[in-house]
Amino acid sequence: MGNQIVRSVSRVQIHLVTANIPNAGTDDTDDAVEVLLNSAYTSVSIPALNHTWVDSPRADFQRGADELFDLSTDHLSDMGDIQIISIQKSSGDAWCLAGFDLIVNDQFATSGFDQANVLFSQSFANQPGGCLWLTNNTPTSNIFTVDFSQLRAAPGWYTFNPPPLPVIHIGEVKSVLESSFGDSFHSSGAYWGSAGRVNVTPKPGQNALHVDTYF
Repeated sequence: MGNQIVRSVSRVQIHLVTANIPNAGTDDTDDAVEVLLNSAYTSVSIPALNHTWVDSPRADFQRGADELFDLSTDHLSDMGDIQIISIQKSSGDAWCLAGFDLIVNDQFATSGFDQANVLFSQSFANQPGGCLWLTNNTPTSNIFTVDFSQLRAAPGWYTFNPPPLPVIHIGEVKSVLESSFGDSFHSSGAYWGSAGRVNVTPKPGQNALHVDTYF
């Protein structure tokens, strides 16, 4: 019954940690990891509305990998629009996820992230092997979901107030571009390849950037 507090979202990232045990990582050509942050039906995990295929130019989800990815902000203007967290490994190569963090409006663009900007964290240290296996063994074993009620029960949900982003760093632009390209490559026939990368160069005096993308 209180007044709604608007907490604007301009950047969302996910920090994914792959377990450091045998066969925990994925094959470079068989990553196929997707992240969903809202849905028309928050009680089920069906890719809808906000959705990102996570794919960077690097060799993702290798054994022991500790990685940070930008996510699409489509359909996310306010923190309340984040209604669900669903992580799915949709191809045949199994992946063992040790844990993840969802990060909002972080400004550490080059490496790492500020723990103060973590909205939700999940560890699978109590699982056998210290990680959650996402496989195609059963219709539901390839997906993990934090549903609406679990997300809203997180301790900091009602006090978390992500800072605005007054400055957009080159590192953030590059990461968002990598994410956008990687997401669009899925099922298109395009892929990053061994020399895949995004180069971003400022154009002084023109309020512009020059971007070269290799895929």
